[in-house]
Parts: sequence; C-alpha cells; structure tokens
Amino acid sequence: MVQSQKRVVRAKAQKIKIPRGLTEFVNQIHVGTEAVYSAQIVKNLPNVERYVYKWESVFQLVDFPTSANRLKKCYWAKASVEYPRNKRTDSDGKLLERDRRVNINDVTVLLVEDTDIESYLIVVSSYKPDVGRIDYLVGSEKVHELEMEDLIPSDFFVWLYYSYNRHEEVLPDLNLNNIVGFTGIIADDTNQIVGSSINIPDLIITKAFVSNGYDLKSLRLDLSDTVLTTISALNEDRSLVMDLPRTELNFDGQSERDWFYKMVRATSYIYAGLLPALLEQYSQKQQAFVTENKSFSKEIGIEVVQAIVKHNQIKSSEINFNLG
Repeated sequence: MVQSQKRVVRAKAQKIKIPRGLTEFVNQIHVGTEAVYSAQIVKNLPNVERYVYKWESVFQLVDFPTSANRLKKCYWAKASVEYPRNKRTDSDGKLLERDRRVNINDVTVLLVEDTDIESYLIVVSSYKPDVGRIDYLVGSEKVHELEMEDLIPSDFFVWLYYSYNRHEEVLPDLNLNNIVGFTGIIADDTNQIVGSSINIPDLIITKAFVSNGYDLKSLRLDLSDTVLTTISALNEDRSLVMDLPRTELNFDGQSERDWFYKMVRATSYIYAGLLPALLEQYSQKQQAFVTENKSFSKEIGIEVVQAIVKHNQIKSSEINFNLG
C-alpha cells in the first residue's frame, strides 16, 4: 500500500467499553488479527466478496516527556481495511479481477483511556466509512457514540474565545496565537454560521454571535506549547481537523521529514494531553466564568452596535431602543 502525504488530518471520536482495562485490551491484539466482512458484490449477481479488516501493527504506548500537561494513557496502532471500488464489472457485466474491484486503506487508530472500563476510540481517516470498519474490527458491540456528557459544551468554546480576547493564560506553557475559524448554530439546526478569517476574534460576526448567546460548535485554533505547534479545528463531538503542513512537534526534528510520525504523535497529544487539560481547566473556571461572561457579552455587544452605527452612518435620532 502506498501512502501519500496528507494535508488535512481528520479524526473521529467514539467510546469503547473495555471491562478489563485498556492495557489488557491492547495486549490481546496482534499483527494479522483480523475480522472478515462479507457482502454481495453486485446486487443482481450472487457472488459474495469477503473484505478483510486487520491489524498491521501492535498497539504502542505514546509518551511525551516534554509536556507540561498530565497525559492520559494513550496507545496507537495501524489497521488496513478492504472495501469495494465503485466499478466492479467490465463493459460486458463480468466481474473484474479482485485487485481491480477492491481498495485498501491504511487507518490509524488511537485508544485514549477515560476510565478503568472505558476509553476513547479515535479513528484517523478522511474516509467516513473507515470508522464503521474499525468498529467491526475491534468489536462493534463494544463501541458506542459519545453520550451527551462526553460532548464539548458551547461555553467551553466561548471561554477559549474570552480568554484569547482578554489575553488571559489558558494553560501553563500554552500560547493561543489566534482563533482562525468557528462554526455555530443560530436558534435551530437549519441556520448555521461558519466564520473563517486570519483574525476571527475581531470580526463583528463573531462578537455578535457570542454576545447573543448562540451555541458555538467548533473553533479552529492556532496554538503552540512545549510539544506542539498546530492549526486545528476542534468540534463539539471531539472530532478533529488538523492542518498537517502547519503542524510541528517542538521537541524533536523527526516530524520535519516523517509526516506519518508527525500525524500520529500530534493527534495523540491533542487527545491524550492537550484536550483533557483544557477541559479540566475549563471545569475549574466554569462557575466564575458564568459571571464574567455576562459582562463580556454586554461589552462586545456594545462594540457590535457601535460598529454597525458607524459603518452605516446611523444617527442617534434614527434608533429606536424601545425593545418592549
């Protein structure tokens, strides 16, 4: 299998139940361990294809000695999954040879410990069906989508925006260089706002969105600390979109010449170190932030009104502030 360098890395998070613990679970997985999925090749033909999903490597423990954050236990491994190509027959309706009708993807899989009996299952792939195939490989009965309490709340993203705007420290050794994008929902799921700019925090649309209390669903962050420099989008369902060419590991030079190494290590660090630390910090400041956010929302709301009045040359006599 030939791997080309990826420009964008996408990761999907789920939960996996491991009653005997993460370490014992990964020790049971060996190179070549496989699962076979059977499906009809073409609907009007009786032929059935057996697609093989298997582990190409054992799970390896990830370590970041330079991190200021306490890391959760994290393992990574590589799997390969077979899947059908769109074209499976020739012009006469006859089946093509197997290597012409079946593709193989290499998929990176992370396991990040959450509790003694449950871990996050992270599938790193830009091809969505690969997620279900990895579920099948590890055991679909063990895997489930994130519960409500596992989702990242909107106020977490607002807190990051607030902290950046106020130049407040988010974490020791973490530099939040910029917020370069966001998505959010206005009123209902049919109205979604997407912002993208070199300086999102200064955009009127961002300030108007936050001051109105609409839900933020993701932020695209430009950040750096002792381990990592990256531009990555973090979403409420813990999915990740990473700009790989603009991502570097700060503690060694291997990422400069090995994109796969960089992808694995950077993704592992975000899920096992950076994100848990950010969520823990937010949890500690959440209660105080509720009060701070009220005055912050009012302040940036006033800035929005002033900007609109100035841009449209609106006179005070033309404004009716009777909102009752």
